[in-house]
Amino acid sequence: MHEIYRADVSNEIIEELSKVFTAELAYKAYIQCCRLAGGHYIEELVNDDLIRQLCSQHEHELELKR
Repeated sequence: MHEIYRADVSNEIIEELSKVFTAELAYKAYIQCCRLAGGHYIEELVNDDLIRQLCSQHEHELELKR
């Protein structure tokens, strides 16, 4: 499970997010947000490191499929 920084998030929510927030979803959402808002705004997110890690994971998975 990925580390969540907000103490006020319930365990149920964290568990559900861990199931549905895949590397592919992070990649697709992150890239679209960067195109729309610009990368410097995305860097201000609390979980920017996690999102970048998931994006890298997805890119690696795509390279393995080629």
